[in-house]
Amino acid sequence: MSERGGYDYYVSDEQIATYSALPIHVRLAWVEETARVAYELSTPEVRARWAALRRGEPMPSPEQEPAK
Repeated sequence: MSERGGYDYYVSDEQIATYSALPIHVRLAWVEETARVAYELSTPEVRARWAALRRGEPMPSPEQEPAK
């Protein structure tokens, strides 16, 4: 865990080089699949936030959100 929350991870130079050598259509397919999985696993609240961002609405900070 990082000090701010979330998580940390390390990517080696070899891993970056291997990924960079992939054709662009393979890299894009990976990004699209990752986005699809993230969406499917997200909560309705998170999906609503993403939709608001796509509409250009400001994102409230956690301190501004009403308590549940």
